Amino acid sequence: MTIENAREAVPGREFALLIMVEDELTVVRTSGLEPDVEWRLEAWARASNAVFAEPQETDELRAQPLLFKGRSLGVLIALAAADQPFSDDERELLSAFADEAAIALANAHLFQTLLESATQDSLTGLPNRREFERLLARELERSARYGEIFSLALIDLDEFKELNDTKGHAAGDALLRQAAATIQAVGRASDVAGRLGGDEFALLLPETNQFEAAALCERLRAELETLTGVSLSWGVAEYPMHGANASRLLRTADAAMYASKPRLVGGERALPRRRG
Repeated sequence: MTIENAREAVPGREFALLIMVEDELTVVRTSGLEPDVEWRLEAWARASNAVFAEPQETDELRAQPLLFKGRSLGVLIALAAADQPFSDDERELLSAFADEAAIALANAHLFQTLLESATQDSLTGLPNRREFERLLARELERSARYGEIFSLALIDLDEFKELNDTKGHAAGDALLRQAAATIQAVGRASDVAGRLGGDEFALLLPETNQFEAAALCERLRAELETLTGVSLSWGVAEYPMHGANASRLLRTADAAMYASKPRLVGGERALPRRRG
């Protein structure tokens, strides 16, 4: 409720709440900001050493540290609207609200909830894009150190938009939860599944070559079709054969996934040959 309360305390402003996740200030709540704005705020806050100690203000924002008993719990950022700089009254309100928010954040349960929301997709319970990319970076480092391989699979649900449009978002949400559960059930305990956004999922498969990964994706497709009647498209990239960094592996798997999507041939659906 921190963001909602902030908007009530200082109406007309947009807000972002940042807390420490893996030793980095990370956006965990906003008033509806676009992802690129969130990333810019994170970059700005991480580069500002003073942001924990005292309020910082620019033409675009005001950052209020959330301090409790001398300990910094995070930062609340209010955005300045065009040609509407912060007034003295707003600064006082933000300061008072930050004190109250810090006390609320000191509640261990609330802080843990926010921490989990920074790494977990709220609908499926899987790691979100931010957390999956962190886990991918960790696997890259581990595999490089020990000379091992792994595979990355990208998966999305065929015709998910049509289902959402015809049966509603509740049906779409139910399908996403079912897909997440199926992905976890088909994978091994060592595999890591994540939801990257929308109907796109990812699988991190340690010590797995591209052919083993492809076989797993096909089992997953068959299982999901049996349970829901909905199919999926997938693409696989193997480290280090298809790339030695995250961006290269993601691009390769994404291109393979796109190539596997159904096409219309003569008015009929035709599945192209699957490839990783």
